[in-house]
Amino acid sequence: ITLICSVSLATYNVGDLISDFTLPDTDNNSVSLSDFNGKVFLLTSGVLVEVFAAEAPLTEEIWQDYENEWVQVISIGVGESQAVAQSWKEEHKLTYPVLYDPNFIVWNLFGMGYI
Repeated sequence: ITLICSVSLATYNVGDLISDFTLPDTDNNSVSLSDFNGKVFLLTSGVLVEVFAAEAPLTEEIWQDYENEWVQVISIGVGESQAVAQSWKEEHKLTYPVLYDPNFIVWNLFGMGYI
């Protein structure tokens, strides 16, 4: 997977190959970034708090428009539990995968944590 855009202070730059990672989804299935090779990602991560609530309908709309094409949307709850991630997904009526990262794997991988 190649990074084409980042709004964070991450350790990756545009054009860099991103290291693979595996996290559980809200159904406790293991999901790896490499599972989606060939897709363009809209990957959001952070603590699932209300400051990120405004982007949830926008990312859902992108997912609904392009899910059968070349786009993959994934949200990651950094430092969150399965229960919090599930509640977030239900509250915001998200149909795309929501992963949770209780051990800060993504935070450590991407430096400042937010992609």
